Amino acid sequence: MLIPDRHTLARRATEKWSLSDPEMLPMFVAESDFATHPEVAAAIADAVAREQFGYPVSGDPRLGEAYADFAATRYGWEVNPEWVFPIADVVRGLWMAVETFTAPGTAVAFATPAYPPFFTMGELTGRETVTVPMAGTRWDLAALEEAFTQARDRGTPVGALLLCHPHNPLGTAADTKTLRAIAELAARFGVRVISDEIHAPLVYGRPHIPAASVSDTAARVTVTLTAASKAWNVAGLKCAQLILSNPEDARVWAGRPAAYWEGYSILGYEASVAAYRADQSFLAEQLEYLEGNFDELERRLPQVAPGVRFHRPEATYVAWLDFRDTALGVDAARLLEEEAKVKCSDGRMFTGSEEGAGFVRMNLACARDTLALALDRIARLVEQHTTS
Repeated sequence: MLIPDRHTLARRATEKWSLSDPEMLPMFVAESDFATHPEVAAAIADAVAREQFGYPVSGDPRLGEAYADFAATRYGWEVNPEWVFPIADVVRGLWMAVETFTAPGTAVAFATPAYPPFFTMGELTGRETVTVPMAGTRWDLAALEEAFTQARDRGTPVGALLLCHPHNPLGTAADTKTLRAIAELAARFGVRVISDEIHAPLVYGRPHIPAASVSDTAARVTVTLTAASKAWNVAGLKCAQLILSNPEDARVWAGRPAAYWEGYSILGYEASVAAYRADQSFLAEQLEYLEGNFDELERRLPQVAPGVRFHRPEATYVAWLDFRDTALGVDAARLLEEEAKVKCSDGRMFTGSEEGAGFVRMNLACARDTLALALDRIARLVEQHTTS
Protein backbone atom coordinates (compact mmCIF):
# COMPACT_ATOMS: atom_id res chain seq x y z
CA MET A 1 0.00 0.00 0.00
CA LEU A 2 1.55 3.30 -1.08
CA ILE A 3 1.77 5.89 1.69
CA PRO A 4 3.61 9.18 1.08
CA ASP A 5 6.23 10.28 3.61
CA ARG A 6 5.23 12.79 6.29
CA HIS A 7 6.84 15.72 4.45
CA THR A 8 4.76 14.95 1.36
CA LEU A 9 1.64 14.41 3.44
CA ALA A 10 2.08 17.81 5.09
CA ARG A 11 1.78 19.41 1.65
CA ARG A 12 -1.84 18.24 1.53
CA ALA A 13 -2.61 21.12 3.94
CA THR A 14 -5.86 19.45 5.02
CA GLU A 15 -7.22 19.57 8.55
CA LYS A 16 -5.13 16.56 9.53
CA TRP A 17 -1.97 18.06 8.10
CA SER A 18 -2.31 21.69 9.18
CA LEU A 19 -1.16 21.52 12.80
CA SER A 20 1.16 24.32 13.86
CA ASP A 21 3.66 22.01 15.59
CA PRO A 22 5.71 20.09 12.99
CA GLU A 23 6.60 17.46 15.61
CA MET A 24 2.96 16.59 16.29
CA LEU A 25 1.76 13.23 14.98
CA PRO A 26 -1.78 13.81 13.65
CA MET A 27 -3.90 10.78 14.59
CA PHE A 28 -7.19 12.55 15.18
CA VAL A 29 -9.49 13.53 12.31
CA ALA A 30 -10.66 10.62 10.11
CA GLU A 31 -8.54 11.30 7.04
CA SER A 32 -6.28 8.55 5.72
CA ASP A 33 -2.66 8.89 4.66
CA PHE A 34 -2.89 6.41 1.79
CA ALA A 35 -2.04 7.67 -1.67
CA THR A 36 -5.06 8.51 -3.80
CA HIS A 37 -6.33 5.68 -5.98
CA PRO A 38 -4.82 6.29 -9.47
CA GLU A 39 -8.20 5.96 -11.21
CA VAL A 40 -9.76 8.51 -8.85
CA ALA A 41 -6.84 10.91 -9.28
CA ALA A 42 -7.06 10.51 -13.06
CA ALA A 43 -10.79 11.26 -13.07
CA ILE A 44 -10.20 14.46 -11.11
CA ALA A 45 -7.29 15.47 -13.36
CA ASP A 46 -9.39 14.83 -16.47
CA ALA A 47 -12.22 16.97 -15.11
CA VAL A 48 -9.76 19.77 -14.31
CA ALA A 49 -8.26 19.52 -17.81
CA ARG A 50 -11.76 19.92 -19.24
CA GLU A 51 -12.33 22.91 -16.93
CA GLN A 52 -15.36 21.09 -15.58
CA PHE A 53 -16.06 23.74 -12.96
CA GLY A 54 -19.67 24.70 -13.67
CA TYR A 55 -22.89 23.45 -12.14
CA PRO A 56 -23.51 19.68 -11.96
CA VAL A 57 -26.15 18.30 -14.31
CA SER A 58 -29.36 17.40 -12.51
CA GLY A 59 -30.40 13.87 -13.37
CA ASP A 60 -26.96 12.64 -14.45
CA PRO A 61 -27.38 8.85 -13.97
CA ARG A 62 -23.72 7.82 -13.79
CA LEU A 63 -23.27 7.99 -10.02
CA GLY A 64 -26.45 6.07 -9.27
CA GLU A 65 -25.47 3.40 -11.77
CA ALA A 66 -21.90 3.20 -10.46
CA TYR A 67 -22.99 2.93 -6.83
CA ALA A 68 -25.69 0.35 -7.62
CA ASP A 69 -23.13 -1.84 -9.40
CA PHE A 70 -20.65 -1.40 -6.54
CA ALA A 71 -23.26 -2.27 -3.89
CA ALA A 72 -24.38 -5.35 -5.81
CA THR A 73 -20.82 -6.60 -6.25
CA ARG A 74 -19.44 -5.78 -2.82
CA TYR A 75 -22.47 -6.14 -0.53
CA GLY A 76 -24.95 -8.21 -2.53
CA TRP A 77 -27.41 -5.32 -2.19
CA GLU A 78 -29.70 -4.56 -5.10
CA VAL A 79 -30.14 -0.77 -5.26
CA ASN A 80 -32.36 1.12 -7.69
CA PRO A 81 -29.93 3.51 -9.43
CA GLU A 82 -32.71 6.09 -9.71
CA TRP A 83 -32.96 6.16 -5.91
CA VAL A 84 -29.31 7.17 -5.39
CA PHE A 85 -29.13 10.94 -4.94
CA PRO A 86 -25.92 13.03 -4.78
CA ILE A 87 -25.72 15.42 -1.84
CA ALA A 88 -22.91 17.51 -0.38
CA ASP A 89 -21.97 15.30 2.56
CA VAL A 90 -23.31 12.74 5.01
CA VAL A 91 -23.86 15.27 7.81
CA ARG A 92 -26.03 17.37 5.51
CA GLY A 93 -27.80 14.17 4.56
CA LEU A 94 -28.58 13.34 8.19
CA TRP A 95 -30.14 16.75 8.62
CA MET A 96 -32.15 16.54 5.40
CA ALA A 97 -33.34 12.99 6.09
CA VAL A 98 -34.60 13.89 9.56
CA GLU A 99 -36.42 16.96 8.22
CA THR A 100 -37.87 15.10 5.23
CA PHE A 101 -38.91 11.76 6.68
CA THR A 102 -39.91 12.56 10.28
CA ALA A 103 -42.56 14.83 11.73
CA PRO A 104 -41.90 18.06 13.63
CA GLY A 105 -42.27 17.56 17.37
CA THR A 106 -40.58 14.17 17.34
CA ALA A 107 -37.18 13.36 18.84
CA VAL A 108 -33.87 12.21 17.37
CA ALA A 109 -32.25 9.19 19.04
CA PHE A 110 -28.80 7.64 18.75
CA ALA A 111 -26.42 5.41 20.67
CA THR A 112 -23.40 6.77 22.53
CA PRO A 113 -20.50 7.10 22.12
CA ALA A 114 -21.40 8.66 18.79
CA TYR A 115 -20.01 10.49 15.80
CA PRO A 116 -19.93 14.10 17.13
CA PRO A 117 -22.28 15.68 14.52
CA PHE A 118 -25.06 13.39 15.79
CA PHE A 119 -25.22 15.62 18.87
CA THR A 120 -26.08 18.63 16.69
CA MET A 121 -28.98 17.06 14.78
CA GLY A 122 -31.62 17.85 17.40
CA GLU A 123 -30.75 21.54 17.43
CA LEU A 124 -30.42 21.74 13.64
CA THR A 125 -33.84 20.18 13.08
CA GLY A 126 -35.66 21.67 16.07
CA ARG A 127 -36.09 18.31 17.78
CA GLU A 128 -35.30 16.85 21.17
CA THR A 129 -32.33 14.48 21.52
CA VAL A 130 -32.49 11.04 23.12
CA THR A 131 -29.22 9.20 23.77
CA VAL A 132 -28.89 5.51 24.55
CA PRO A 133 -25.54 4.08 25.73
CA MET A 134 -24.07 1.18 23.78
CA ALA A 135 -23.73 -2.09 25.69
CA GLY A 136 -19.97 -2.36 25.43
CA THR A 137 -19.42 -2.43 21.68
CA ARG A 138 -22.93 -3.63 20.74
CA TRP A 139 -26.26 -1.90 20.27
CA ASP A 140 -28.45 -2.34 23.37
CA LEU A 141 -31.83 -3.29 21.89
CA ALA A 142 -33.59 -3.44 25.26
CA ALA A 143 -32.34 0.04 26.14
CA LEU A 144 -33.44 1.33 22.72
CA GLU A 145 -36.93 -0.07 23.25
CA GLU A 146 -37.12 1.49 26.71
CA ALA A 147 -35.98 4.86 25.33
CA PHE A 148 -38.60 4.70 22.57
CA THR A 149 -41.28 3.80 25.12
CA GLN A 150 -40.37 6.60 27.52
CA ALA A 151 -40.22 9.18 24.74
CA ARG A 152 -43.65 8.13 23.47
CA ASP A 153 -45.16 8.17 26.96
CA ARG A 154 -43.96 11.71 27.66
CA GLY A 155 -45.48 12.97 24.42
CA THR A 156 -42.35 13.44 22.30
CA PRO A 157 -41.99 10.17 20.41
CA VAL A 158 -38.75 9.32 18.67
CA GLY A 159 -39.04 10.02 14.95
CA ALA A 160 -35.52 9.13 13.82
CA LEU A 161 -32.87 6.70 15.01
CA LEU A 162 -29.46 7.79 13.75
CA LEU A 163 -27.50 4.60 13.16
CA CYS A 164 -23.74 4.77 12.63
CA HIS A 165 -23.04 1.53 10.80
CA PRO A 166 -20.18 0.64 10.84
CA HIS A 167 -19.91 2.42 14.15
CA ASN A 168 -17.65 5.40 14.71
CA PRO A 169 -15.76 5.40 17.10
CA LEU A 170 -16.23 1.77 18.24
CA GLY A 171 -15.73 0.07 14.88
CA THR A 172 -18.68 -2.29 15.40
CA ALA A 173 -20.19 -3.81 12.24
CA ALA A 174 -23.74 -4.92 13.02
CA ASP A 175 -24.85 -8.37 11.89
CA THR A 176 -28.06 -9.27 10.08
CA LYS A 177 -29.87 -10.35 13.26
CA THR A 178 -29.16 -7.04 14.98
CA LEU A 179 -30.13 -4.97 11.96
CA ARG A 180 -33.39 -6.88 11.56
CA ALA A 181 -34.20 -6.37 15.23
CA ILE A 182 -33.50 -2.63 14.96
CA ALA A 183 -35.74 -2.36 11.89
CA GLU A 184 -38.59 -4.26 13.56
CA LEU A 185 -38.31 -2.12 16.68
CA ALA A 186 -38.29 1.04 14.59
CA ALA A 187 -41.34 -0.07 12.62
CA ARG A 188 -43.25 -0.89 15.80
CA PHE A 189 -42.65 2.60 17.18
CA GLY A 190 -43.01 4.50 13.91
CA VAL A 191 -39.31 5.43 13.87
CA ARG A 192 -37.22 6.01 10.75
CA VAL A 193 -33.70 4.57 10.73
CA ILE A 194 -31.21 7.03 9.21
CA SER A 195 -28.14 4.87 8.61
CA ASP A 196 -24.74 6.53 8.21
CA GLU A 197 -22.72 3.92 6.29
CA ILE A 198 -19.75 6.06 5.26
CA HIS A 199 -17.25 3.46 6.57
CA ALA A 200 -19.02 0.56 4.80
CA PRO A 201 -16.17 -0.38 2.40
CA LEU A 202 -13.83 -0.81 5.39
CA VAL A 203 -15.20 -3.93 7.12
CA TYR A 204 -12.73 -6.69 8.03
CA GLY A 205 -13.20 -10.35 7.18
CA ARG A 206 -16.66 -10.15 5.64
CA PRO A 207 -18.75 -7.81 3.49
CA HIS A 208 -20.61 -4.92 5.03
CA ILE A 209 -24.34 -5.59 5.54
CA PRO A 210 -26.41 -2.54 4.52
CA ALA A 211 -29.11 -1.82 7.09
CA ALA A 212 -31.77 -1.41 4.41
CA SER A 213 -30.96 -4.79 2.85
CA VAL A 214 -31.84 -7.19 5.66
CA SER A 215 -35.65 -7.34 5.31
CA ASP A 216 -38.66 -5.76 3.66
CA THR A 217 -39.31 -3.92 6.92
CA ALA A 218 -35.76 -2.56 6.91
CA ALA A 219 -36.16 -1.33 3.33
CA ARG A 220 -39.36 0.44 4.35
CA VAL A 221 -37.99 2.24 7.41
CA THR A 222 -34.36 2.94 6.42
CA VAL A 223 -32.71 5.87 4.68
CA THR A 224 -29.06 5.17 3.85
CA LEU A 225 -26.25 7.71 3.66
CA THR A 226 -22.79 6.93 2.37
CA ALA A 227 -19.85 8.38 0.44
CA ALA A 228 -16.48 7.53 -1.03
CA SER A 229 -15.01 9.93 1.55
CA LYS A 230 -13.38 7.47 3.96
CA ALA A 231 -12.30 4.51 1.84
CA TRP A 232 -10.92 6.72 -0.96
CA ASN A 233 -10.09 9.78 1.20
CA VAL A 234 -11.99 12.39 -0.84
CA ALA A 235 -14.04 14.10 1.89
CA GLY A 236 -12.99 17.57 0.74
CA LEU A 237 -14.52 17.00 -2.70
CA LYS A 238 -18.04 17.10 -1.19
CA CYS A 239 -20.17 14.44 -2.81
CA ALA A 240 -22.08 11.94 -0.67
CA GLN A 241 -25.04 9.75 -1.58
CA LEU A 242 -28.52 9.52 -0.07
CA ILE A 243 -29.99 6.14 -0.97
CA LEU A 244 -33.66 5.25 -0.71
CA SER A 245 -35.06 1.73 -0.63
CA ASN A 246 -38.81 2.09 -1.20
CA PRO A 247 -40.99 3.95 -3.71
CA GLU A 248 -42.84 6.06 -1.14
CA ASP A 249 -39.61 7.61 0.13
CA ALA A 250 -38.55 8.25 -3.47
CA ARG A 251 -41.86 10.02 -4.10
CA VAL A 252 -41.47 12.17 -0.98
CA TRP A 253 -37.86 13.05 -1.81
CA ALA A 254 -38.82 14.04 -5.35
CA GLY A 255 -41.09 16.68 -3.86
CA ARG A 256 -38.29 18.42 -1.98
CA PRO A 257 -36.96 21.72 -3.35
CA ALA A 258 -33.77 21.83 -5.41
CA ALA A 259 -31.83 23.12 -2.41
CA TYR A 260 -32.01 19.57 -1.05
CA TRP A 261 -29.74 18.20 -3.76
CA GLU A 262 -27.79 21.27 -4.85
CA GLY A 263 -24.43 21.87 -3.20
CA TYR A 264 -22.46 18.76 -4.08
CA SER A 265 -19.25 19.27 -6.04
CA ILE A 266 -18.92 18.37 -9.70
CA LEU A 267 -15.34 17.21 -9.06
CA GLY A 268 -16.61 15.13 -6.15
CA TYR A 269 -19.19 13.59 -8.45
CA GLU A 270 -16.52 12.55 -10.95
CA ALA A 271 -14.28 11.22 -8.18
CA SER A 272 -17.14 9.20 -6.68
CA VAL A 273 -18.07 7.63 -10.01
CA ALA A 274 -14.43 6.68 -10.53
CA ALA A 275 -14.11 5.25 -7.00
CA TYR A 276 -17.14 3.00 -7.33
CA ARG A 277 -16.05 1.87 -10.80
CA ALA A 278 -12.40 1.30 -9.85
CA ASP A 279 -10.61 -1.99 -9.26
CA GLN A 280 -11.53 -3.13 -5.75
CA SER A 281 -8.04 -4.48 -5.15
CA PHE A 282 -7.32 -1.00 -3.74
CA LEU A 283 -9.78 -1.69 -0.92
CA ALA A 284 -8.35 -5.15 -0.32
CA GLU A 285 -4.81 -3.75 -0.05
CA GLN A 286 -5.98 -0.97 2.25
CA LEU A 287 -7.79 -3.40 4.56
CA GLU A 288 -4.77 -5.71 4.65
CA TYR A 289 -2.48 -2.83 5.62
CA LEU A 290 -4.90 -1.59 8.26
CA GLU A 291 -5.18 -5.06 9.75
CA GLY A 292 -1.40 -5.04 10.06
CA ASN A 293 -1.60 -1.75 11.93
CA PHE A 294 -4.22 -3.15 14.29
CA ASP A 295 -2.05 -6.24 14.81
CA GLU A 296 0.80 -3.93 15.84
CA LEU A 297 -1.44 -1.90 18.14
CA GLU A 298 -2.88 -5.03 19.74
CA ARG A 299 0.59 -6.52 20.23
CA ARG A 300 2.26 -3.46 21.73
CA LEU A 301 -0.47 -1.64 23.58
CA PRO A 302 -0.46 -3.77 26.78
CA GLN A 303 3.28 -3.08 27.20
CA VAL A 304 3.06 0.56 26.12
CA ALA A 305 0.20 1.50 28.45
CA PRO A 306 -0.52 -1.14 31.12
CA GLY A 307 -4.19 -1.05 32.05
CA VAL A 308 -5.42 0.39 28.76
CA ARG A 309 -8.57 -1.23 27.39
CA PHE A 310 -9.02 -1.78 23.67
CA HIS A 311 -11.53 -3.82 21.68
CA ARG A 312 -10.30 -4.55 18.19
CA PRO A 313 -12.74 -3.00 15.69
CA GLU A 314 -14.66 -5.00 13.12
CA ALA A 315 -14.54 -2.06 10.69
CA THR A 316 -13.12 1.46 10.14
CA TYR A 317 -9.55 2.62 10.67
CA VAL A 318 -10.06 4.13 14.13
CA ALA A 319 -9.30 2.62 17.53
CA TRP A 320 -11.26 3.51 20.68
CA LEU A 321 -8.82 3.41 23.59
CA ASP A 322 -9.75 3.57 27.29
CA PHE A 323 -6.87 5.04 29.31
CA ARG A 324 -8.84 5.56 32.55
CA ASP A 325 -7.03 2.78 34.41
CA THR A 326 -3.58 3.83 33.20
CA ALA A 327 -1.19 6.41 34.61
CA LEU A 328 -2.71 8.98 32.22
CA GLY A 329 -6.24 8.59 33.59
CA VAL A 330 -8.96 11.01 32.53
CA ASP A 331 -6.37 13.48 31.18
CA ALA A 332 -5.15 11.06 28.52
CA ALA A 333 -6.10 13.08 25.44
CA ARG A 334 -4.51 16.28 26.76
CA LEU A 335 -1.33 14.56 27.94
CA LEU A 336 -0.92 12.68 24.67
CA GLU A 337 -1.11 15.92 22.73
CA GLU A 338 0.80 18.27 25.02
CA GLU A 339 3.56 15.98 26.27
CA ALA A 340 3.85 13.08 23.80
CA LYS A 341 3.05 15.11 20.67
CA VAL A 342 0.46 12.53 19.59
CA LYS A 343 -2.83 14.22 18.76
CA CYS A 344 -5.85 11.93 19.05
CA SER A 345 -9.53 12.80 19.34
CA ASP A 346 -10.73 13.41 22.90
CA GLY A 347 -13.36 10.87 23.94
CA ARG A 348 -15.59 13.61 25.32
CA MET A 349 -16.33 14.65 21.72
CA PHE A 350 -18.11 11.31 21.27
CA THR A 351 -20.12 11.29 24.50
CA GLY A 352 -21.13 14.93 24.76
CA SER A 353 -20.13 14.83 28.41
CA GLU A 354 -17.35 14.10 30.88
CA GLU A 355 -18.21 10.40 30.60
CA GLY A 356 -15.79 10.33 27.67
CA ALA A 357 -12.86 11.63 29.72
CA GLY A 358 -9.98 9.16 29.58
CA PHE A 359 -11.04 7.75 26.21
CA VAL A 360 -9.31 8.67 22.97
CA ARG A 361 -9.97 7.81 19.35
CA MET A 362 -6.78 7.06 17.43
CA ASN A 363 -6.63 7.08 13.62
CA LEU A 364 -4.59 4.14 12.31
CA ALA A 365 -4.82 5.01 8.60
CA CYS A 366 -1.13 5.87 8.60
CA ALA A 367 2.24 4.34 7.82
CA ARG A 368 3.35 1.60 10.18
CA ASP A 369 6.44 3.56 11.19
CA THR A 370 4.20 6.49 12.16
CA LEU A 371 2.17 4.17 14.38
CA ALA A 372 5.37 2.74 15.87
CA LEU A 373 6.64 6.24 16.62
CA ALA A 374 3.34 7.16 18.26
CA LEU A 375 3.46 4.05 20.45
CA ASP A 376 7.08 4.77 21.41
CA ARG A 377 6.08 8.27 22.51
CA ILE A 378 3.07 6.98 24.44
CA ALA A 379 5.28 4.42 26.20
CA ARG A 380 7.67 7.16 27.36
CA LEU A 381 4.76 9.33 28.49
CA VAL A 382 3.15 6.53 30.52
CA GLU A 383 6.49 5.65 32.09
CA GLN A 384 7.08 9.28 33.10
CA HIS A 385 3.66 9.54 34.72
CA THR A 386 4.01 6.16 36.41
CA THR A 387 7.27 7.11 38.13
CA SER A 388 6.43 10.75 38.89
